[in-house]
Amino acid sequence: MASLERIAAKRRALALIEHNSPGALDRDERRAVAEQPEAEGRVRTYLSQAGLSFHPIVLFLFMALGATVVSLFATTFLSVWFTPLFFLSGAMIPLALVERRVRDRANQFSADYPTVLLATASSIKAGMTAYRALERSIRLLPEDSLVRSEVRNLLAALDKGTPREQAVSRFARGIRQPDVELFRTAFSLASEHGGKFGPTLERLARVCRDRGTLTHMAGVRTATMRMTANVLLALTPVIVMMIAVRTDGYWDLFLNDPTANTLSTAGILCILISYATLIRMSNFRP
Repeated sequence: MASLERIAAKRRALALIEHNSPGALDRDERRAVAEQPEAEGRVRTYLSQAGLSFHPIVLFLFMALGATVVSLFATTFLSVWFTPLFFLSGAMIPLALVERRVRDRANQFSADYPTVLLATASSIKAGMTAYRALERSIRLLPEDSLVRSEVRNLLAALDKGTPREQAVSRFARGIRQPDVELFRTAFSLASEHGGKFGPTLERLARVCRDRGTLTHMAGVRTATMRMTANVLLALTPVIVMMIAVRTDGYWDLFLNDPTANTLSTAGILCILISYATLIRMSNFRP
């Protein structure tokens, strides 16, 4: 009999974990996501992680505008043979800005997240419920804290009578933080079946802090590489101007001779692509 009860509890736990998997939504939300194209859903998620609420079409329009402006400006002075690369580079500019906002929001969330987990664990050990412990853990956080905002939304949804599964699945959905899903699952399981939620939160806080420490150490180790790349990129136009001043007819040759213009364009693109690759490689994310 006890074995059957354990099997039934295990099945309920697995079903709960599956229900609270990344992107778990209520029925209406699941239906809305199913009706929209998969690509559009991914773009919406990406924009929500950046804290942007406009339609994905607006992002595509910005990408088209950036591609057009960069292509027209570049082909005025550089070789037209590289127009596809100019077009692609211009389209990537809005995506780079959105990606920066996503990283900034994730870093801002991660700065307070482990502290809230530890404070919640301490309150639970002191005898408080998980709901009240979460409420108490955010009192000292600033008003603009993303963690405070997300916890408030979670508690407000629970107070309004929203089903626990739906409220928990919405917690920090707009934050790119892989450890949040562990919190959702642990919180749901502890609320449904009971158990020691405090030690789980402490281990989760330790994982989050280790992740942040690893990311910070990687940033420190690659800081010299990024600084060297920035210096070299800044010195490139200075060197070109020094050569242009000492060479008669330099700009006329650069703009009017097809061979010189093509080689110069290839060199500029090689420098920019190498710089972008280096910055991308130094952006460590565990």
